[in-house]
Amino acid sequence: MEGLSQVHREIIRVLVREKASYAHPIRSERLGKALHLAPSYVREQVRRLQDLRLVGARRGPGGGYFLLDEEGLGSAYLPPGHGTWDERAVALAQGGR
Repeated sequence: MEGLSQVHREIIRVLVREKASYAHPIRSERLGKALHLAPSYVREQVRRLQDLRLVGARRGPGGGYFLLDEEGLGSAYLPPGHGTWDERAVALAQGGR
């Protein structure tokens, strides 16, 4: 996916590392703390990932961000070899396209 910055890849990397899912989304404050960025800047950057349907948002109390699977549904984190999850996001987090 062209047009993604290093910040986008780092956001995806944190979501993968933290095993973000619809049931357990990661808040912008937590992403910001992990990346040493302001939560408002994280929210701004996540919009690009949402436009690409790589990241979804759960609103309300307990809400946050999570990876989307290929169908655009929130995927629970599954370790490699134990099911499927958004390989596009993993490739992006590792610097691929």
